[in-house]
Amino acid sequence: STPGETADFPEVVELNVGGHFFPTRLSTLRKDESSMLAAMFSGRHCVDRDSAGRYFIDRDGGESFAPILNYLRHGELPRVERALDVYREALYYNLSGLIEWCETQPNVIAEMMYKHAREWL
Repeated sequence: STPGETADFPEVVELNVGGHFFPTRLSTLRKDESSMLAAMFSGRHCVDRDSAGRYFIDRDGGESFAPILNYLRHGELPRVERALDVYREALYYNLSGLIEWCETQPNVIAEMMYKHAREWL
């Protein structure tokens, strides 16, 4: 679409996230209105497509993106041992509820403390 033109997205959106494919509903991507995914699929932005026409997101796919979709679909929280990886993606996609949960998990707290300590050195 051209600047100022609203993009029309299908109800079922095919994503290519770092070479991993994820079909999902447009309403899922727009569920958290303050997220980057909602902004990307609002119609206000041009979203790149791969050679098969899937919407392309240049991020690690697979194990890192699936928990993001599951959180948006039905509020499912990731396994505790995955919290740090999911936290990084939640920060990127600006998913505040998921960020808040991750920041209560021991491995994320340890990472945050480590980074904070390094800033003071």
